[in-house]
Amino acid sequence: MAGLIQTPLDHAGNHISSLERRGLLRIDRTEATPRCGLALLAPDRWSLMSRLLALYNERPVTLIKWAYARAQDPLRAFADAFRIRKGE
Repeated sequence: MAGLIQTPLDHAGNHISSLERRGLLRIDRTEATPRCGLALLAPDRWSLMSRLLALYNERPVTLIKWAYARAQDPLRAFADAFRIRKGE
Protein backbone atom coordinates (compact mmCIF):
# COMPACT_ATOMS: atom_id res chain seq x y z
CA MET A 1 0.00 0.00 0.00
CA ALA A 2 2.79 2.47 0.85
CA GLY A 3 4.08 2.07 -2.70
CA LEU A 4 0.68 3.00 -4.11
CA ILE A 5 0.61 6.27 -2.20
CA GLN A 6 4.32 6.87 -2.78
CA THR A 7 5.40 7.20 0.83
CA PRO A 8 7.71 5.15 3.04
CA LEU A 9 5.90 2.44 4.99
CA ASP A 10 6.75 3.93 8.40
CA HIS A 11 5.37 7.32 7.32
CA ALA A 12 2.14 5.70 6.13
CA GLY A 13 1.83 3.93 9.48
CA ASN A 14 2.31 7.20 11.35
CA HIS A 15 -0.39 8.90 9.28
CA ILE A 16 -2.79 6.00 9.75
CA SER A 17 -2.23 6.04 13.53
CA SER A 18 -2.79 9.80 13.58
CA LEU A 19 -6.07 9.49 11.69
CA GLU A 20 -7.19 6.74 14.06
CA ARG A 21 -6.37 8.86 17.14
CA ARG A 22 -8.43 11.71 15.69
CA GLY A 23 -11.41 9.41 15.22
CA LEU A 24 -11.41 9.64 11.42
CA LEU A 25 -10.25 6.11 10.72
CA ARG A 26 -11.03 2.76 12.30
CA ILE A 27 -8.64 -0.16 12.20
CA ASP A 28 -9.82 -3.76 12.38
CA ARG A 29 -6.99 -5.75 13.93
CA THR A 30 -8.87 -9.06 14.23
CA GLU A 31 -7.25 -10.52 11.10
CA ALA A 32 -3.57 -11.27 10.44
CA THR A 33 -3.44 -8.17 8.22
CA PRO A 34 -5.13 -5.11 9.79
CA ARG A 35 -7.73 -3.39 7.66
CA CYS A 36 -8.56 0.30 7.71
CA GLY A 37 -11.88 1.96 7.07
CA LEU A 38 -13.57 5.30 7.50
CA ALA A 39 -14.84 5.74 11.03
CA LEU A 40 -18.47 6.53 11.70
CA LEU A 41 -18.48 10.29 12.04
CA ALA A 42 -20.84 12.70 13.73
CA PRO A 43 -22.89 14.68 11.19
CA ASP A 44 -20.83 17.87 11.62
CA ARG A 45 -17.54 16.01 11.06
CA TRP A 46 -19.02 14.14 8.10
CA SER A 47 -20.07 17.46 6.57
CA LEU A 48 -16.56 18.86 7.01
CA MET A 49 -14.97 15.74 5.51
CA SER A 50 -17.34 15.89 2.54
CA ARG A 51 -16.45 19.53 1.91
CA LEU A 52 -12.72 18.76 2.15
CA LEU A 53 -13.10 15.88 -0.31
CA ALA A 54 -14.98 18.11 -2.75
CA LEU A 55 -12.28 20.78 -2.43
CA TYR A 56 -9.56 18.18 -2.95
CA ASN A 57 -11.30 16.93 -6.09
CA GLU A 58 -11.58 20.50 -7.44
CA ARG A 59 -8.23 21.96 -6.32
CA PRO A 60 -5.86 19.32 -4.93
CA VAL A 61 -2.67 21.40 -5.16
CA THR A 62 -4.29 24.36 -3.40
CA LEU A 63 -5.53 22.16 -0.58
CA ILE A 64 -2.15 20.45 -0.15
CA LYS A 65 -0.32 23.79 -0.08
CA TRP A 66 -2.81 25.10 2.49
CA ALA A 67 -2.34 22.00 4.69
CA TYR A 68 1.46 22.33 4.63
CA ALA A 69 1.28 26.05 5.39
CA ARG A 70 -1.04 25.39 8.34
CA ALA A 71 1.29 22.70 9.69
CA GLN A 72 4.15 25.20 9.82
CA ASP A 73 2.20 28.07 11.38
CA PRO A 74 2.38 26.97 15.05
CA LEU A 75 6.16 26.66 14.92
CA ARG A 76 6.51 29.99 13.16
CA ALA A 77 4.21 31.67 15.68
CA PHE A 78 6.26 30.26 18.56
CA ALA A 79 9.53 31.45 17.00
CA ASP A 80 8.06 34.88 16.26
CA ALA A 81 7.15 35.27 19.93
CA PHE A 82 10.88 35.56 20.68
CA ARG A 83 11.69 38.09 17.96
CA ILE A 84 12.78 41.50 19.11
CA ARG A 85 11.09 44.25 17.14
CA LYS A 86 11.85 47.95 16.92
CA GLY A 87 9.98 49.96 19.49
CA GLU A 88 9.56 47.10 21.96
